[in-house]
Formats: sequence, structure tokens, C-alpha cells
Amino acid sequence: MKNIIILELLLAFLILLLGESLFDIRKEEFQGETLKIAYTKDIGDVDPFDSGSPMFVQDWVYEGLVGMQNGKAVPKLAESWEITDDGKNYIFHLRKDVFFSNGKPLTSQIVKENISELIAKREQYGFLDMLKKISKIETPDAHTVIFRLDEVCSSLLNELSFTRPLTIHFSESGKEGNEVFYGTGRWILRKNIRNQYALFERNENYWGEKPKFKYVKVSIIPEVSTIENALRSGDADMYVDQDGALSFEEAFNLQQEGFSVGITPLSQIVLIALNTEKIREIPIRKALALGTDKRGVIQFLAEGKLKEAHYYWTENLPEMPPGLPYYSFDRKQADEILDKQYHRGTGPYREKDGVRLQLSLGYPAGNHNQRNLALILKDMYAKIGIDLIPDEDDFSVYLNKFRDGKYDMVLYTTWGNAYEPYSTLTEMRTDGSGFNMFQRGADDKETLFKAMKEMDSSPERESVLRYMEYINGSFYRNVLFIPLYHDYIIHVCRNDISGFVPQEDAKDRIDITHVFRQY
Repeated sequence: MKNIIILELLLAFLILLLGESLFDIRKEEFQGETLKIAYTKDIGDVDPFDSGSPMFVQDWVYEGLVGMQNGKAVPKLAESWEITDDGKNYIFHLRKDVFFSNGKPLTSQIVKENISELIAKREQYGFLDMLKKISKIETPDAHTVIFRLDEVCSSLLNELSFTRPLTIHFSESGKEGNEVFYGTGRWILRKNIRNQYALFERNENYWGEKPKFKYVKVSIIPEVSTIENALRSGDADMYVDQDGALSFEEAFNLQQEGFSVGITPLSQIVLIALNTEKIREIPIRKALALGTDKRGVIQFLAEGKLKEAHYYWTENLPEMPPGLPYYSFDRKQADEILDKQYHRGTGPYREKDGVRLQLSLGYPAGNHNQRNLALILKDMYAKIGIDLIPDEDDFSVYLNKFRDGKYDMVLYTTWGNAYEPYSTLTEMRTDGSGFNMFQRGADDKETLFKAMKEMDSSPERESVLRYMEYINGSFYRNVLFIPLYHDYIIHVCRNDISGFVPQEDAKDRIDITHVFRQY
């Protein structure tokens, strides 16, 4: 009895000493009020500009004026908007029931300050054309914002939906002189222990539908094998594999164990980008496209569970014209093309003037499925006599070598319909980008880059479709890309967790609003 009393006193003392938060977490977990998500990396500072923070947590905390669904703008903090006939004035009407997590109401002045700050830093965001075209921001009342543009910007609504950096926030100086950010989103970050966990609490003052869970705990678990054990033990309720760390084989094994496993195709496309400055001959690029057995890739990689891709963008993107040409697998024709310039050497590979036909393929480290894809492609291209050299680099090294044109080809994943097509086209025609470097050998590069720029200044759908038809036609004629398959996202949940639906338009967002625990 004496020992029990001592333990109770010790527990009460610890609660007073450490505060409520740690014990609240354990209490809420026990009561089923906390959703426990495993994630492989630290989530960073979760400020609205931090590129070191995953977009899904920024999406939980902050919101933009508009969102995107199936390639179309939908209301968020702006409940409605009008665009003048000349396409140069956007009038946004803000919701009147929105508050930041510190209790401050959303106003047009705060929106103006947010966007004006980005315009002042527009050189850092070259992919956002709207920042270059907005000449004036007016706030006629507390809930109306007007953007005045120098020229038409067809990408404006699309860009306003971006999680980073165009979400709206309120900031003030903290106790230690640091800048503290507040959002209007469904979740409020309450605790963030670097490389351990982060705790989010439901925003009870949220203007829209509130999540079913009261808390979300994101545990940082770098190793997939440890995540699997956390799922088995109940230390994690779910894992959403955004980085390709979980192989298909591991996912299938977890499914056999009884976990709920989903593989969802996305609007992002996994493709090969060809460096036209290094692979200058169009016939070689065409032979590569014809020699790519996409169905074979999908069968080897995922037992046929992925969707084949034909274009840089998905066919359901509103700006995509119908009936565009694409290359189908034809190994015989690929051999015939290569036979005209290269002969088979003593081994399996082709040669010309004693030099082997050898090409490098760059891709970022850490993605098991892309590593397997590179090996599949190596074997596939060997059958038409091309010696493919997979080149796996850390992500920062991969990006730098891509921008500098060091690879002959790269594995690349497009941004998805939530960001397409305008920001991609801006990136492609911007000096210093990897795509700009890779496309400089295109026969019609000047006309291509001009079309990319003019399309954003075109307010009429018919002209947008004509530009996209030309751009896609140039991609096809120059063989700038070899689309492979729609990217996918794998999620694993314990059997008592239901309601998770991946967002097909954006792999980097994890919407857990409707997730609940079954009893």
C-alpha cells in the first residue's frame, strides 16, 4: 500500500514538472483520439516558405486563396472570384468566417502583405509567372482583394493553389525574437521535437469540415523496416510512402500479413528526359523511345498494377488536346534505325568508329523502385545494343548534375495536375533549369520556348489548346521525353484505420480529414 501511494505521488509530481502535453499524448492515444503516422524524415520548421518541410504538413497548417481539383480551381480562403473580360483583373471575395490559429481574423490587407512579400522576392520563384505580372494589389474593403496585371496570366489561379509559397499566413515576432507563423488550416502544430516526432491538434475554429481525429502524431522513423515493425506493434497507425522507400514486394508482404494496403495511380508521370545536347541525333532518341517496353517495365516493377503513360501530361488535364501522337514499343524498328549508324561489336553492344554506344541515366538515391526501374531499363536497352549506365546520386547532387546537363538521360517525375501545365512550362523555358538545358538541342527550340511563354498570356481556351498541340508535337518530333507510367502512392494502414483517400493530383499532399478509427 505504501509503495502504491509513493508511485501515485511520483506520477503527480511528474505531471506538474513536465506539463500536460506528454501525458495528454499518451492519454489521447489510449482513448483513440490520436492518429499516429510514420514518416521517414524530419518535418523541418513548418513555416510557409521552408523547402525543408514536407508539403503535406504545410498543407495541414496553411491554406491558399484557391485549391485545385481535377485541374480546375475551387474556392478555399476566397469563396468566389471574378476575372474581367481582358483577363487583367482578378477580384477575390474572402470568406468572413476565417481566423488564424492565434485568433486573428483573415483580412484583405493580410493577403496583400503576403503576396506583396513574394513579389518583392520574385527572382527566387522563377516558376511563378503571376509574381512578374501583378502590377498592383488593391483592398477596397476588408474582404475583397483585387490583383491588377500588366498582361494576361492564364496560370494565376493554378499558381495560387500551390502549397508553397503562396499560402496565406500571419506572422509576428516570438519571445526569442524569431518569426512565428500562424495558418488557417485544419491543424495546428503544437510540438515539434527534431528527428523524433511532431504533434498536431485539430483546429476547432476551422471554417470548413473538421478532421475526425483530435490529434495527429507524426513519428520520424528513417528506416522502412522499423516503420513496418511500428505498424505491427501499433506505434504507428498508417504510413504513406511519398519517397518510394517502400518497395512493391514489401507492400505486398504487408498486405499478406493483413494490413490494408493501397496502390493509387496519380496524375504525376514517371518518365525519361533525354539530354538533346548530349544525344544530338534524333534517330537515336527515337530508337530509345521505340525500344522502351512500357508494359514490360510495369509488369517487372509492379506485377502490372501501374497505368501506362503516353505523354508528359495526363490525358485528362483540361489543357491537353485529344488525339496526340506517341511512340509505341517496336524493338524491330528500333534495331533498324540503329543499324544505319551503329554496328554490333563483339559483345551485345553497338559501336561506331570503335566507340561503344553508351549512355548514362541519372536518378536520385533512396527510391528503391527507381533503382529497380534503372536496372530494368539497362537490360531492356541492351537488347537493342545500347549500354545504359545507371548513375545514382544523392538528391542534391542529382539536381545539380541535371541542371548542368551532366547526364545523358534522367529519370524524372512530373509535378502532377495540381501544378500543371503552366509552372512546368515556365520552368522549362527558364535559363538555369535542367529541362532548359536538356531541350537546347531541339530543332525548334526558339519557337518551342516562345510558344511556352505566349501560352500563359493567352486567355482563350482554343488558343491554349493550339499552343499545347504544338508543344506536345515538338516533344514528340524531337523525342524530348519517354513517358513510362503514372506515378503511384502506396499507403499502409492498420485494419482499424479507415477513410484515407490519396489525392491523385498531388503526391506531396496527405489529406487525413476523413480518416477515422473503427471500433
